[in-house]
Amino acid sequence: MKKALIAAVILAIAGGAVALHKSGVLDRSSGPAASTKAGESCGGCEDDPACEESAGKQTDDCGHCEDEPAEPADDCGSCEGEQPAAADACGGCESDPPKPASAAAAQNKDSRMCGEHRVPERECAICQPARLASLQPGQGMKVRLESARHLDTAGIACASPTSGSSSAGTAVLARVRYNQNRLACVTSLVGGVIRSVPAELGQSVREGDVLAEIASREMADAKAEYLNARAQETLKESIWKREKQLAEKKISAEQESLAAEAEYALARNAVAAARQRLLNLGFSDADVRQVNESESATATFLIRAPFDGTIIERDAVIGESVEHGKLLLKLADLSTMWLELSVPQDMLQSVRRDSAVHVAFDALPATELPGTVFWVESAVDDSTLMFKALALLENPNGLLKSGMYARVTVLGDTHGSSTLRIPDQAVQRVDGKSFVFVRLSNDLYEIRCIDAGARKNKTIEISRGLQPDEQVVIAGSFALKSEALKSRLGAGCTDH
Repeated sequence: MKKALIAAVILAIAGGAVALHKSGVLDRSSGPAASTKAGESCGGCEDDPACEESAGKQTDDCGHCEDEPAEPADDCGSCEGEQPAAADACGGCESDPPKPASAAAAQNKDSRMCGEHRVPERECAICQPARLASLQPGQGMKVRLESARHLDTAGIACASPTSGSSSAGTAVLARVRYNQNRLACVTSLVGGVIRSVPAELGQSVREGDVLAEIASREMADAKAEYLNARAQETLKESIWKREKQLAEKKISAEQESLAAEAEYALARNAVAAARQRLLNLGFSDADVRQVNESESATATFLIRAPFDGTIIERDAVIGESVEHGKLLLKLADLSTMWLELSVPQDMLQSVRRDSAVHVAFDALPATELPGTVFWVESAVDDSTLMFKALALLENPNGLLKSGMYARVTVLGDTHGSSTLRIPDQAVQRVDGKSFVFVRLSNDLYEIRCIDAGARKNKTIEISRGLQPDEQVVIAGSFALKSEALKSRLGAGCTDH
């Protein structure tokens, strides 16, 4: 092909030169003249024998003129100035601008179907479950069952949402904690050996009840110091009174009376210091009076309950040697609990001090309790963009346990308005978000993200993401959730 093209070009150039010479345009001594007009078809010279074969002929690969466009070949050689036709194998010229991707091709890619589940691939929850985490309330993906037989196997039933009274606001997550104002760490204030531990784990105790008994030399020394100070006080008081009477009768010098009075004051101070030491060791006024009356300096040290409560932790064993500050027991008043709320920063205006809250528990479906916010954190966490709030909650019959999770709805201005409600068992949690399944056809369902509110009477409020006329799966939703997430254990259609 290339050799034939070169031969044709040489022949055409020779014929053109003869034609120009015959017409007087080109002189032998003047050198080559300008080329023929670009685009003209070379017909040769009629009176030139050398051009008889080319007269009236036009070849596809005519190269007479330097600027003349030649017909592009299938394997574009990128001729200078040439405009080749688009070919499948053509890589284009270096000067050609890059061609943009076809919008139709992009649209075709987006609408690519999942052959296994017969839904658009981008909407197939079975093949792409990771996309569920990015859905917002009202958005969803498709789940198609393998056959209608799965409906009976999974026990799927559907119903429309019902209307009910709203409890208000947006639900936030919270965790139950002990009331820190009614929590005590019971420690030993003296070193010694544990003689007895009357308090049992989980036992309810009253304020002042003995929790533990410790034999301590330090306690014996403290009692002896107090008794000695009391005896010295009594003695110094008697001396001062006698010297005072003698001074009044002019029998002794007034200076001796003043000295006796000073010693009596020092004795009183010593008694006060010894008494305070006993109080610091956990003695009550009654205990101090008992020591004074019995005049006994025993080594027994009694640890008593500071308030009514329940023993929630015990780390004391009879015969164990303990040091000052050793934790023996923990006592908590379980009649009230704290609720630690994790609140998004966009609810700053909704959660305030004295805000009323409605609390529901997944672990206690039949239990719903009111509470009141008493503290709001003054800073937002940098990593979570949330702030903490604390609410006080009554704990009837001790049902609430520290560490339990709860759903809290902050009651606001919308309290009492109408809202959609569905059975709480219809809501499934995936990647920290709430989802329901909406029936589209007999074997096709949509897993849809929703905003779930407060729970009441085994139903849950839906503030966003659901319409009143839609059919929601109220039984068998867990089976559909398992179907949607089964590809996490294997490959979906996108991995084929």
